[in-house]
Amino acid sequence: MIEETIRAVKEAESKADELVAQAKTKAEELLKSAQAEAVETAQNAKTAAAEAAKSLLDEARAQNEQTFEKADQAAQEEAAQLRKAAALKEDEAVDQVIKAILS
Repeated sequence: MIEETIRAVKEAESKADELVAQAKTKAEELLKSAQAEAVETAQNAKTAAAEAAKSLLDEARAQNEQTFEKADQAAQEEAAQLRKAAALKEDEAVDQVIKAILS
């Protein structure tokens, strides 16, 4: 009976050692998996941030181009108005010179 108890205790200890070894292995596997998942998540976040930054940069460039085009168009319109006003002034000046000569 004592021998059976000793054998049962040894078997229980052996099973406990196996369970501890299995638990250690499983813990290491879980740790490796968690580390790999963390690296992948970080990489995905980095990629998403880079894509968002590129999108914002593209949008800013497009807005900048639109602003430049509007400013260029406004400058061209103002230059045309100034040329028109200068031509009118030139005509008036020529008329006044002719009047002055004739008087």
